[in-house]
Amino acid sequence: GPAWLADALRHVAAAVFPRYGACRVEAARAQAAAAALSEADEDEDFEAAADADARERLATACAVGRRAPGAACAAVASALASCSPRVRAAAVAGADGGAEADAAFEEAVVVVGIAGALLADDPDEGETPDVPLAIAAVAARDPNVAAGVAAVVQETLSLLKAAGPGAGSPAVAARFAWFLRRVVASYAAAQARGLEEVTGIHAADAFVGAAATYGVAFLESWPAEPAASKGATALLGTLARARRGALAGALATRPEVAALAAAHAASLVAPATTSLASAIARLPPARRGDLAEALGDCALAADAAAGDAEGGGFCAVVRPLEAAAARVLAGAGGDADVILACYGGIARAAAAQALEGAAAA
Repeated sequence: GPAWLADALRHVAAAVFPRYGACRVEAARAQAAAAALSEADEDEDFEAAADADARERLATACAVGRRAPGAACAAVASALASCSPRVRAAAVAGADGGAEADAAFEEAVVVVGIAGALLADDPDEGETPDVPLAIAAVAARDPNVAAGVAAVVQETLSLLKAAGPGAGSPAVAARFAWFLRRVVASYAAAQARGLEEVTGIHAADAFVGAAATYGVAFLESWPAEPAASKGATALLGTLARARRGALAGALATRPEVAALAAAHAASLVAPATTSLASAIARLPPARRGDLAEALGDCALAADAAAGDAEGGGFCAVVRPLEAAAARVLAGAGGDADVILACYGGIARAAAAQALEGAAAA
């Protein structure tokens, strides 16, 4: 379109988006305070409709913000930095934090939601995730945009650090997992424009490592919380699938992923003796299958990268599952639903590697 129109849109976006973010944060804090004072039963249908409406408004606002990504990222990074001290205080206070802690965690959910929707599209919408075109186009002309994206990512990680390993609550953990997965899918797994090129952050060494660490921590902290455990396993699955071979192979060698694989194996063949194995044992079958798929993806990619034709890493994931299946068949105990779900996950990983190859994104 005409240059004057693009400039006008940028000016409008730069003015409107920060105001939208500020209003959303204030509304979230007020809503949390009101909820703490009210003991009325929630209308689930009303809540679902309100959530859907809020997601639609968020997507619209972030589409506007991407017209001026430098200003939008600066506003979000500032909101994240402002939120960190309150979240840190809430995490320290724990159950004694009261309404102020609830407001801080609700603020974190909202600000991280805005950050994720601004930087990346939904990886489950069907299209191959990539850096949003509006951000990539402006970043190609303006180096400050890359710095702005990097600032949002770094401030989000700082906020997560302030919240603690389990992020303070299952709702906050689910939101952080959502953010990390969204950015990994669009930036770390992008074919043409990766996280390092757009933001200056080295994907494999910094952001992806942090995402893996927190994915495992969320899983260990909230195994019985559906949203948090689903978010954690979805994040780990996206990490494992992204750039099969290059990224997943490196991911498989990380200590937290190795510990996850060991705990997964232990949870199949014996009573849990570690907190992580105990957490995995408490996951529902569907999540166990998601986790098995992620570990299978990592192992297959690591085997391919190492030139291991025998598939030693993949066999190490499958053997405990075979032993657990043998126990179930012999009537010696075990959960058949979990075994079937894990075999389904392993099969999905093997099929994807066979169809796409070890270097596929």
